[in-house]
Amino acid sequence: MRVAATVALVAALALVGCGNRSMFGSQLDHELAGVNSAVERGDVELACERLSRALPLLAEWVDGARGERAATGNQLLNQVSELMSYCSVPPPVTGSGGNLMTAWPPYYKELRRISTYKTSWLTVFTYVSMLGVAIGMYIFLRRMRRSV
Repeated sequence: MRVAATVALVAALALVGCGNRSMFGSQLDHELAGVNSAVERGDVELACERLSRALPLLAEWVDGARGERAATGNQLLNQVSELMSYCSVPPPVTGSGGNLMTAWPPYYKELRRISTYKTSWLTVFTYVSMLGVAIGMYIFLRRMRRSV
């Protein structure tokens, strides 16, 4: 009975771990979402303010990233930093912050892509199978010890 309960608990925890979740901290996640919503509304001043608060947090996250996330993160950090130049220059007469408004959405989409931690079903299956084999081996060895 304990074995079945243990296996059920591990399977439930593994299923909870599956799916997509952001690897950004809550503060960075909040700031980037704020920039995105301000850009969608067309509020350049708020987008620039949020972007200035998000850049140091993004730089900190990129410093801690590894592999492809670090490489892509560094490139995106440079590109997003360049967006700040649109904030320091007075907006053109024809359109308020048009460059920021058109440049941000693809960067945001890419940031979301690299920040999403995905657990594949194959990984979960592998770990649950290994746990099942270990539990089965434990039970088998205990029964063998009793019979000797």
